[in-house]
Amino acid sequence: MQLKRIIFSTSFILCLTAMLLIVSLLGEWAPLQLPELKLYDQLLRLKPTSPPNRVVVVAIDDASIQELGMWPWPRTTLATGLRRLTEYGAEAVALTTVYPAPSANPALEELSHLRTTLQSETSARQKKAHRPVLRELRKIEKRLDEDQALINAVRAGHNIVLPFRLAFTPSGESDPLSGLLRLNSLAQPDRTQQTPETLQAQIPALLDRIIPGPPAPENVTETFRALAGKAAAMGAINLSVDADDIVRQIRLLWPYQERYLPSLALQLALKSLGRPFRQTVLLPEDCNPYGLCVGDTAIPTDDYYRMRINYHPPPIHLNKVPFADLVSGKVDPAIFKNQVAVIGVTATDLTPAYQTPFASQVTPPEIIAAAVDTILRSDHLIRPRWAPLAEGAVLLYFLLFLLIVIPRVKLNIGALILTVFLATCWGAAILAFMQAGYWFRLFPPLILCLLGFGMIAVRQIARRLKAENTELNRSLGLSFQTQGMLDMALEKFMQCPAEDKTVRRLLYHLGLDFERKRMSDKALTVYERILKAGGYRDAKRRARKLKAANHALTMAPSLDAPVATLKLTDTETRPTFGRYEILKELG
Repeated sequence: MQLKRIIFSTSFILCLTAMLLIVSLLGEWAPLQLPELKLYDQLLRLKPTSPPNRVVVVAIDDASIQELGMWPWPRTTLATGLRRLTEYGAEAVALTTVYPAPSANPALEELSHLRTTLQSETSARQKKAHRPVLRELRKIEKRLDEDQALINAVRAGHNIVLPFRLAFTPSGESDPLSGLLRLNSLAQPDRTQQTPETLQAQIPALLDRIIPGPPAPENVTETFRALAGKAAAMGAINLSVDADDIVRQIRLLWPYQERYLPSLALQLALKSLGRPFRQTVLLPEDCNPYGLCVGDTAIPTDDYYRMRINYHPPPIHLNKVPFADLVSGKVDPAIFKNQVAVIGVTATDLTPAYQTPFASQVTPPEIIAAAVDTILRSDHLIRPRWAPLAEGAVLLYFLLFLLIVIPRVKLNIGALILTVFLATCWGAAILAFMQAGYWFRLFPPLILCLLGFGMIAVRQIARRLKAENTELNRSLGLSFQTQGMLDMALEKFMQCPAEDKTVRRLLYHLGLDFERKRMSDKALTVYERILKAGGYRDAKRRARKLKAANHALTMAPSLDAPVATLKLTDTETRPTFGRYEILKELG
């Protein structure tokens, strides 16, 4: 009974709730994460953001496809666009279309077979006659060789980044990393020999074992070797979505076979900044509070190297140029001077569309461009590593306040105090987000306060109603008792909590009245109720005497014993008859 009372007490429930909320701050629990993310989106709309000025999206959109033909285009068309960007002085260029194999061109195969046949002639006269034909065939092959045109365009550009795609569905044994990907990756640090020294470092290490992280890729689809070997860098084009299928962050490093593969956005930003990727510092402890450091460039990430994208709220948008206008020379070359260009398909029905905090149909090239813009502007959104500790301290503060202060004040005053404290907490967190980009979770203290105040209010109201009901029953019981209606008085007194000493005193006097009326059974009932609640005066002795008297009455009387007409077994409580008190029997 005592254990049940403790478990259902307000203090125990609030302490348990606070512990669960503190644990939830260290991970990503969907029921609490979803409202936080919605609030995050609203705050992002209000946050002042500097306009983009270094990233341009070269869109293969519906208008370009209508002008240049159905997708996929000949690779010579893409090569033309890359050469134009190089001529216009683009600082770095990324292509988001993966070409895993050389193009299959039957015409080239036929020309190659014909050239081989002509070269196989043994006669010197025939060889001399075939030389002009062979030269012309080589020219035709060069014009028709789409792959070579694209390779030459990539080689001519000094900072062109090509993509690869990671696959998360296991398809047998994972493919080994190629030499190019090894050059474009980093060795994972050996964390097995590192023992966290502080509590703040031990908690994430413990959670890594309990809470599974995001899935790791199983296979990789690379750009074919002849083309990838001419690129300045390579990066993954995969995107990450949150629990509500909205893209708010991008993973900059992907684990694969004890290596870290970079994302296309990271590689493109580093090429623009002139920072070598292989100088990236991976250990968060070495560049706290950031997750990645490359020289003097710091990029904040979480423990899985995911960076939050600082999107531009409407009506601000990234610069977007149709690919058809680029290859036809309809755009001003100054648009691309010292700019970062992202070439990708944005046409409807040709590429998947994602949701962002500001739009419902956003293509991968636009998301990658927004991530690059975030890195270049250094306008980062940060969830500090010490944020769970600060949020946990706030929760403990509100818990102590709910346990100590709120139960001792009136409900309206308590509600006002909690509202002021919550408004202060939320205001400080919102200000930190607006000014410094620091994101703190705001719903745990709100949940704790609403639950705690609700429980305290319900119990105080129930206690007040119970007290009012008790007072009413006491008044009615006293009224019935003074009128001699003892049964009705007993009914009202039994509805009052006998744990109250005043109620036990009323019950005791009612028991005496029952004794005077010689209603021993009801008097015994009253005394037993008093004894269960803790006792009062000589209720125990009277109950014992009444039990003995009842036992004696149940015994069969002797035939020779004189029979009295009135039993006076208790000289302390004399029976009454109307307003008269019976003292003794005369005869």
